[in-house]
Amino acid sequence: MFLKKIILLFFVIFAGIFAPTVFGAQDNPNSSIVIYYTINGNTKTIAQKISAMTNSEVFEIEKDKPYSDNYKKFTEQILKEAASKKCPKLKQKKLKDLYKYDVVYLGIPVYYGEIAPAIRTFLKANKFKGKTVIPFYSLDNGNLGNAAKSTKKLVGKTHFKNGFEYKDNNKYKLDSELANWLYSIK
Repeated sequence: MFLKKIILLFFVIFAGIFAPTVFGAQDNPNSSIVIYYTINGNTKTIAQKISAMTNSEVFEIEKDKPYSDNYKKFTEQILKEAASKKCPKLKQKKLKDLYKYDVVYLGIPVYYGEIAPAIRTFLKANKFKGKTVIPFYSLDNGNLGNAAKSTKKLVGKTHFKNGFEYKDNNKYKLDSELANWLYSIK
């Protein structure tokens, strides 16, 4: 009976010490998160793919009051907010458990060469110091403009990696392009 207890104790200790290494578990399995904001769904699609490829948790930034469905009104409001650097209200401005993540993949729609105003609000309200911040940008039309520079400035003292730029015209290559990008930034 005593020998069985010792053998059982040995297996419990052995499993506790070696199981995480053998089965690929990490000390902190949720050390990365994909945070994104989307209007038309493109940034959400990329965020979900990055989450699946990196085994990251996901958080969607949402405005308190959504933009108008009327394209003209939406465009006017975005342009006005982007030009004035206005920070609209969000449903959840702060991510209270952001501290537990080492890596933050940040999904950013770009409008008129600048980051979406809701992203600006979120970045100003949260602390990213000491984290690795990896942006990915969704460009419906136009170019990146000042978006990367604005993102880097707003996240502050971080380990900032090169971003991924997605234009709506290459959906068929998205998976392979994302995989190549993620591999290149390791």
